[in-house]
Amino acid sequence: ILNNANTYTGGTLLNANTSAGVALAFGDNAALGTGALTVASGNGGIAGLQAAAGGLALPNSIMLTNTGATGPRLHFTGANDFTLSGNISSNDSTPTLTLNNSTPINVTLTGNNTGFLGNIFVTTGTLNLFNDNAAGLGTVYLGSGGAAIAFNTPAPVLYGLNGSGSMALPGGTNLTLDISDAITHDSNFGGLISGGGNISVITPTAPAANILNLSGNNVGYTGNI
Repeated sequence: ILNNANTYTGGTLLNANTSAGVALAFGDNAALGTGALTVASGNGGIAGLQAAAGGLALPNSIMLTNTGATGPRLHFTGANDFTLSGNISSNDSTPTLTLNNSTPINVTLTGNNTGFLGNIFVTTGTLNLFNDNAAGLGTVYLGSGGAAIAFNTPAPVLYGLNGSGSMALPGGTNLTLDISDAITHDSNFGGLISGGGNISVITPTAPAANILNLSGNNVGYTGNI
């Protein structure tokens, strides 16, 4: 646990190549200094990131680096809600972000994460996307009814949506669902959509199976598609 405000500039490395995984808890917004947080693995290792107190916002950029066959899996854990305001990126599409906690928490992403090429998995809790590009360039998977994403940004973009959780689109939100690369972006969503925001769908130019399937009971959704 790093509880104090630190001023070092060299960055922080989490090596997730161990079989047991590794975890980092931060107790201050400046706990990691001003450098980037790098999470590295070549075997799909798990790294945990959590806030030691409520209401914290970590401003550092985060780089997920694949050093071998499969990149790291960064899990958002702990009992406290927190915000990641720095940009998240990866050096290929194998790293993942996961929100799966025994105690559901809210994690908010406010950075421009167009450099993140991997997928996002939410099993429990709510992932708040407060930047148009917060979800990166991969697919968002909402695994169950206890998983949710919510938007607070005018023109968010998703490049794939899958699962059976819930998605809240408040009025004034214009979501673009770009599934033009249907080979790599899964787009079968059986969860609930609520709110009055609009959805625009960009589909492949060539015929493709399963372009977009919405199978949930969306009677609470009042926007346009």
